[in-house]
Amino acid sequence: MVAERSITVNSTRIVGKVEADPSELRAEGGPLDPRLIVPVKVSMQPQSDGHQVALVRLSGSLHVYGFDPASQVGPPVSVDLISENFPCRSIPNAMQSHEINLSFNLASNQIKKLEEAYHQSQNHQLKIDLRLKGTVAWLRHTGNMLQMIGNAGIVESTIGEGGWDANVGMFSDLSYFWNTTIETLGLMIEQSVWVDRVLPGLGLDRVRLIEMQLPRLDGEEDQVLERFNNALNNLDWGNYKDSIAACRDVRYLWEQKFDANKLKNPIADILAQQQNWPENDPRRQLLNKVWEGWAVLTSKAHHLPEENMPPFTAADARFCLLLTAILTEYLMAL
Repeated sequence: MVAERSITVNSTRIVGKVEADPSELRAEGGPLDPRLIVPVKVSMQPQSDGHQVALVRLSGSLHVYGFDPASQVGPPVSVDLISENFPCRSIPNAMQSHEINLSFNLASNQIKKLEEAYHQSQNHQLKIDLRLKGTVAWLRHTGNMLQMIGNAGIVESTIGEGGWDANVGMFSDLSYFWNTTIETLGLMIEQSVWVDRVLPGLGLDRVRLIEMQLPRLDGEEDQVLERFNNALNNLDWGNYKDSIAACRDVRYLWEQKFDANKLKNPIADILAQQQNWPENDPRRQLLNKVWEGWAVLTSKAHHLPEENMPPFTAADARFCLLLTAILTEYLMAL
């Protein structure tokens, strides 16, 4: 359902309206530069001769769960509407309309907020509030133009006014109204729009960004982060063996931290005792098996001579890197 609100000056005189169709929302930029695009249509009411007005600036902010600062999603957006011949201006005897795409940049945590609001909404209809602010000005006088006065067939000319050549185009004196009001637009986004038009543009139909917390151990330098970054950089540079070998350094830090030994004192047994897991607890068995496989892969990459090394691929190194991050975050959580 199209949402519509009036543009008023001094909260009394209506000079136009703003409309937004939730079915037209879309996203662009993918996971690296995600943007939510909200198209709005501005229509200015006709005004009598000598009282032409224009919306010269439109600003908007997106909100979920209310209007306090924590509810805002992404930074506010402002659009300058003075250039390009005052596209949102009134003309005599007819409505004048112009479409504007408000583009909101989103960080990963803001995308997560939208996703949570979507999944918590009734019938998977996400409600987003678009708060708008505008500035309306009276085009008090315009130079370098021809204008018909009323219906008397009289043409008024201001061409060459002030010594300006007609080739410089029209120019106007602006008088700004002190108080411009646009009420909030409530947009109900249907499931089909969210799934078909928004998520693909954010890249969430193909990839999800994951944030993981990498710790410091024993209050020393951030060795885990440093060694993890070493593995990440080698992956980016195409050094897949070195990336996997660098993950061994992260594993070794954890084994030192817990004084663990994969044969006599496995880290899974140490954690099981701390967490009071029974002998047959599946978490204990999972951690033991995963750690064992992680140790074999990273040790082989570190110790085997180059001629005996299997042809590690980007997929192998990425798998090992993500496994390293997951295990590190899991140990911190425990």
